[in-house]
Amino acid sequence: MADNEKKGGEPSIEELTAEDTKPKGSNPFVPILFICLTIPLLSYVMFQFLFIPMMKKQVLAINKVLNEDVAVLEDPKKSDGDLQIYTLGDLVSNLSGSRQNRYLKVSISIEGKNAKTPDDTIIIFSEFMENNRPKILDLVGGIISSIQLSDLDEPGIRNLTRKKIMDSLNTNLKGPKASNLYFSEWVVQ
Repeated sequence: MADNEKKGGEPSIEELTAEDTKPKGSNPFVPILFICLTIPLLSYVMFQFLFIPMMKKQVLAINKVLNEDVAVLEDPKKSDGDLQIYTLGDLVSNLSGSRQNRYLKVSISIEGKNAKTPDDTIIIFSEFMENNRPKILDLVGGIISSIQLSDLDEPGIRNLTRKKIMDSLNTNLKGPKASNLYFSEWVVQ
């Protein structure tokens, strides 16, 4: 009978505390849904208004520097004293006396200045070298293919080869002279 009075009348303390701890109207998926929607939105906004403008500024600054450098290189006619480098590229040749089973691969860059003709016309070094590329390849190829395997053991073979190539270029080509020659690669296989 005591139980009926409690049930029919006033709620017990346990029932009151259980009802107070339940949040009214809240769904546990709302915070998860909020996070799932705001993170992509925040990422989009950050990229559109922060990262992309920063990258555009950097690209424009790099392009500006590159365009200034290109402008300097595009007008070599202004001065005949500036050094220019013409890259001949990779050359592969059999070593002399190796029965064609040993190779020498070199990458060559040639440095020189523009030259003036007697009538004050300026011959641009890089254009001159490009126009004479077949001759240059033949001259350099002949010198490289004359190197023997035993020559590679000599100290200073690179400098000797450099001197032979420069002397041959400056003697056989009538125009701007090569002032230096660089081997960016020298591989014996």
